[in-house]
Amino acid sequence: MHLDSYDCVLCQTASKETVDHLFLGCQFAKDCWNLIGITIQADHNIYAAIDQIRDQSHPAFFLMMAVLMCWSIWTARKDLVFKGVPPSSSMVKAMFTKEMKILSLRAKARLSQTFNLWIQNLL
Repeated sequence: MHLDSYDCVLCQTASKETVDHLFLGCQFAKDCWNLIGITIQADHNIYAAIDQIRDQSHPAFFLMMAVLMCWSIWTARKDLVFKGVPPSSSMVKAMFTKEMKILSLRAKARLSQTFNLWIQNLL
């Protein structure tokens, strides 16, 4: 597929939109991760970033967090490209929190309290 530009639409740095950039290196993505208490080093690849996310969150649900934050960032990008909705990190956090609350209903009983406390601390 040929596009007019392969630059990231979420930042103004004219960076090529790769997976690593979109979810980790883009300033918008970094801001979104920071809203949930995760700091990702810019020079790391996606595999190292997963390790960082695990180290900075609860090991029982860090992967769920990573997937949901990537989904929330992707949704903001999609809304900008297809609907013209300007991206906002607060919108991403709201979507992330909403989805995490829904997932909390599926949490194992022994983790339910920890999971819910973590979500409440995000608000």
